Amino acid sequence: MLTAGAAVVLVTAVLGWVMAGALGLTGPATTSGATSAALPSAPVQADGPGPTSRRIVDISGAPARPAEGSASAVDAAEPDPTPVAPSAPVPAPTPAPQPTLEPARDPVPGVRPGEACPAEGDTGLTKSGKATVCAATPGNGETRWQRA
Repeated sequence: MLTAGAAVVLVTAVLGWVMAGALGLTGPATTSGATSAALPSAPVQADGPGPTSRRIVDISGAPARPAEGSASAVDAAEPDPTPVAPSAPVPAPTPAPQPTLEPARDPVPGVRPGEACPAEGDTGLTKSGKATVCAATPGNGETRWQRA
């Protein structure tokens, strides 16, 4: 009895063999050097792989100098006598809008130091009028009212 894994391997091998036969990839080997028309082949190069251009390029980074007496050498030596008209003034960029700040919240009345508070940075007042601030407690990160 075949296991499921062995059955999968057997079916895959049979399908591969059938597809190879359908594509003409199976059959007797030829000894004459002829290849099957179904197989791709690259054209043979007489000179071998490599660049086809025989130009030599200088990549040293030195700029090309114009030959003396050429038109480009004369043009480079003489400044252009025609003045250039100033272009239209460029408008100043508009400043980016300033971010709006949240309005200051009124202090929460009647808080007790050590109790949980809604948001870090909020301010509160105890019953006796002392200022408190909502801050994260070290270690666990819970926000609690603390004396300012």
